[in-house]
Amino acid sequence: MSQALLRGEKFLAGIFITVLLALILVNVVTRFAKVPIYWIDEASIFSMIWLGFIGASVMTRLRIDFAVTLLSDQLSPKWVARLRAFSTAISLTFATGFAVVCWMWLDPLGIASHGFDAQAFAAETFNFLYTERTQTLEWPTWIVNLICRSSLSRSSSTMLQAGAPAR
Repeated sequence: MSQALLRGEKFLAGIFITVLLALILVNVVTRFAKVPIYWIDEASIFSMIWLGFIGASVMTRLRIDFAVTLLSDQLSPKWVARLRAFSTAISLTFATGFAVVCWMWLDPLGIASHGFDAQAFAAETFNFLYTERTQTLEWPTWIVNLICRSSLSRSSSTMLQAGAPAR
């Protein structure tokens, strides 16, 4: 299952990098021609954000993320293993905190208790996530922000498998 998710993430990363490059190229050409397409900036920002989250998840799973090895290069293998476990624990603690914040921000139980009526939910809780739209593309912001929860789920499962060898 993990390998299937990894393949899917690599595929999505490829799509997002292609979309990002295409958007930037079209943006440069249309601005040069003095007929800019105003929504391309926002679409390229969203593409970059999604690419960053998906890429970080892939890098974490493959254990090819950047690391400062100044300290670990000087330690024995026993202490390197301890340092790695400590690092994983800190990352998992951050992911847990991030999960709590995402849960509070998305508040799925709150929106469900209002019968998925975004206006009533916003009026009572002052959480306007489900009523706001992006500025130029007019996409619902809650859909755009789902990458936070998706990335969190994948990264957390990767951290819990920290002892498993990367492939």
